[in-house]
Amino acid sequence: MKLKLAALGLIIVGIGAGAFAMVGPIWASNSGSNYIYAQATVGAVSAQSVATGTIAASTVYGLKFGATPDVVSSAGTAAGSSSNSSAASNSSSNSSSSAAGSSTLTWPVKSATVAVGQTVKKGDVLATADDSAAQLQLTSVQAGLASAQAKLATDQGGPNSTVIAQARDSVNQAQNSLNQSVANQKLTNQQNALTLSQAQSSVTSAQSKLTTDTAAAAPQPTIDQDQAALSQAQANLASTQLKVDQSNQQAAQQVTSAQLQVSSAQHQYDLKVAPAASATVLADQAQIATAQAAVASAQAAVAASTISAPTDGLIVAVNIIAGVNAPSGYAIEESVAPMVANASFAESAVANLKVGQAASVTVTAANKTVAGTLAQIVPVASSTGSSSGVVTYTVTATLTNPPATGCPA
Repeated sequence: MKLKLAALGLIIVGIGAGAFAMVGPIWASNSGSNYIYAQATVGAVSAQSVATGTIAASTVYGLKFGATPDVVSSAGTAAGSSSNSSAASNSSSNSSSSAAGSSTLTWPVKSATVAVGQTVKKGDVLATADDSAAQLQLTSVQAGLASAQAKLATDQGGPNSTVIAQARDSVNQAQNSLNQSVANQKLTNQQNALTLSQAQSSVTSAQSKLTTDTAAAAPQPTIDQDQAALSQAQANLASTQLKVDQSNQQAAQQVTSAQLQVSSAQHQYDLKVAPAASATVLADQAQIATAQAAVASAQAAVAASTISAPTDGLIVAVNIIAGVNAPSGYAIEESVAPMVANASFAESAVANLKVGQAASVTVTAANKTVAGTLAQIVPVASSTGSSSGVVTYTVTATLTNPPATGCPA
């Protein structure tokens, strides 16, 4: 709440005591002149500097499910007039941005046990939420950590006997496949050679018969039949030759493929039995550190499914309702520490102010004046923006006993 600050920085300066004043005509020129003597009075000389400003809590905690308390700007939590609306808007925007990045979990509110204006003690339960989503996330990151730890153990200790046996078995299987492919190629080549030889024999036999019948002057129908048989045998030989070439090529390709499989299995075996490189171990350790941080964060989120008061204070905002998902921003805001008054003093007035001086603060909303103490004078000046070029300095005073009425709520 914006309040008027008056007589901030009332300075009382004592002059001294026991002094006498002597008054006489300055034109007196001889010893016979008459003088008037009088007892001097002792008193105090005071000076005051006045400015108007705002009153707000010096510290406000922003509380939300799944996260630790944040310290937010007090100007953003205290209700004020339109003259300070821009400051309140900026603080609210920053708070929303910070809250949005803190957690992506959904928090269904189970209970909200406080109200605005309520005084709370440290440790008081303010609200609770369903932590099902947080528990699921915790289980997931714990599994990731276990996997990372297992990988590091394997890389540091080397493969166990089972892994080595499996790798060796893969090499043996690949070698057996190669041996079988080589044997199949040999058999195929033999069978194809026999088939080709038979086709060549048919051609030779047909050619011999044609030659014999031609020499014996056999009838023309016989000669024609012999020539037809020779042509057929030659065609069969050409077709057989093509099939044999294709069959032999396929057998050779199977052998080549089996040889590649043996090389690959051997390479995998070498990789599995070889010790892990130092870079791999370092990468495993980094992965574990990341997983551990994720687990710690998830555990903290589960623990924060219950919002408790971080310290004694006053509830200034409640943004949740039981049965509804909590917003991404702050669920509850708690004001703690003393109230402070902020005002801008002209440069001429700041010269007379010092930290620790007494201050009198008039709270217009409560129609009361309370005592305070100057706590801070910002050394950087700000221009008023007017053509006069007057600069001001922000001064903060701590209220020693602020009134209950009119305080931010």
